Amino acid sequence: MTDDTPLFREGLRALPRSWGHWPDEETPERWALVRGVLEAGLPPARLDEPEPRIHLKDKFFADDEYPPDDWYCNEILHELVKDLPRITVGQLAEVEAACAADGLDTTDFPQAWTWRIVGRLVEPALNWCGIADDIDALDPWFPELAALYIRRQMAVERATLSLLAVRELPSARAALTALAVDEDVDEETREWIARRLQEDEAPA
Repeated sequence: MTDDTPLFREGLRALPRSWGHWPDEETPERWALVRGVLEAGLPPARLDEPEPRIHLKDKFFADDEYPPDDWYCNEILHELVKDLPRITVGQLAEVEAACAADGLDTTDFPQAWTWRIVGRLVEPALNWCGIADDIDALDPWFPELAALYIRRQMAVERATLSLLAVRELPSARAALTALAVDEDVDEETREWIARRLQEDEAPA
């Protein structure tokens, strides 16, 4: 019998559509939904590897390139699960079985793919915050959450882009200043943030 236990917390399951298609309106209710998604998707501790993996995103491979097993697993996931926010434990097990049947590497599959899926779901929410018209609605909860995402290696690029986009907020600038010297943050991201902060301070 298939296990219908939801894989994700309620905040992620509240997403209205798969793959994070967000409406344009900025209302208190919509911001509450976004915040709930980001709080529910935050890993409790720093991940061993950044998620989502770059090769899980849309990419064209050259004729002499062989996509990694994760890329094929991602294709199977998309084929078998149409509503990722509400994926169940049983559905993820079915994806794992299909991947194994194709001879793909399924080491630590439930743990690894839970966070890979979360990464794909939270990226649109992070992006929506970065393009907000009313950035005051993000203060101070979004800078705090975005900084945690960066430190815990979840959706780092998207969280960094969005945090930089709202750095007019004092809370965002304070978060970026701290991240630029935090050794828990990867060197490339630290340098990226520091460079942007220095550019802001340069005379016009």
